[in-house]
Parts: sequence; structure tokens; C-alpha cells
Amino acid sequence: MRYRILFVLLMLGVLSLSACSGNAATPTAVPDAGPNRPNMMPPANPSITPPVLRATLTGNGWILVSYGSPDEPVFALPNIEARIAFTESGEVNGNTGCNSFGGSYTLDGDKITFEQLAMTMMACEGPVAQQEMEIINGLNRAERYVIEDNQLKIFYDGGSKALIYAADLPRL
Repeated sequence: MRYRILFVLLMLGVLSLSACSGNAATPTAVPDAGPNRPNMMPPANPSITPPVLRATLTGNGWILVSYGSPDEPVFALPNIEARIAFTESGEVNGNTGCNSFGGSYTLDGDKITFEQLAMTMMACEGPVAQQEMEIINGLNRAERYVIEDNQLKIFYDGGSKALIYAADLPRL
């Protein structure tokens, strides 16, 4: 009986030692992410495409890209963000890069009209003043608009000039 107990204890010792001596060079499979492994990314599914965000007039803000002739645009000043935003209730507000403005707008198909534009009166000089003057003149003389490729184009002066804004969409 004494030998049996000694044999069982010896076997348990051998088994426990062999369980601790795993081979580090042997890779082990990692299961897919699931409810018990929340920090793991599931495998990529090539049939799922990421969502594409489409700009709408009132669904996002707009950042000035260029103004003037669409054939020879004047690009917006770097590091001076000029913006415009529209509400569903017909209000518009923005910034020329120097002064803020606000007012109302109306739509009739692709026609757009800005009314009662008011603006702060901070002194602007040089290229900033030129950009501001072109933005305000373009809005006051706006005739039509189009949104394509996440750009808002407001045409004025018989369509010979345009204010071109890029949609300020959230990053995915």
C-alpha cells in the first residue's frame, strides 16, 4: 500500500512538471474576438465596405477652398480658415477669415439667394481683406449652387465666378 501511494505521488509530480515545461517556440492559435475577449479585433471581412459620407447643404459646415473664376481660381489663404454653415431654418453664418457674418438664405431648385447679411467690422488688410471682399460680394450676388464631390460651389456674376467650399465632414 505504501508503494502505491508513493507511485501515485510520483506520477502526479511528473505530470505537474511536464505541464509547466511548454515549448515557447510552438505558436498557439488565438481564438477570434468574442464576448469573452473584447480587446481583440475580429478578422477583416472584405465584403464590408466603409461608409461613404456625403455632404449636404445643412448637414455639415463648409471650408473655403477657392474663389473667383473656376478656370483660374484664387486659392483660399493658408492658415486662415474661412467657413460657412447653413441651417434647415434658412439661416446662414460664417467667417471670412477676418470678420464673422450671418443672415438668411432661400433656395428655389438650384437657385440660392442670401438676404440681410450682417457682418462684424474688424479692420482687415492685404490678402485677407481681398478674400473677405470676394466672399461677401459672391454671397450678395449669388445665383445658383451645386454640391458635387463633397464640394459646395456658389456661382455668381453670371456663372463666371464661384465660391468653392469643401465639406467639413467627420473623419472615420
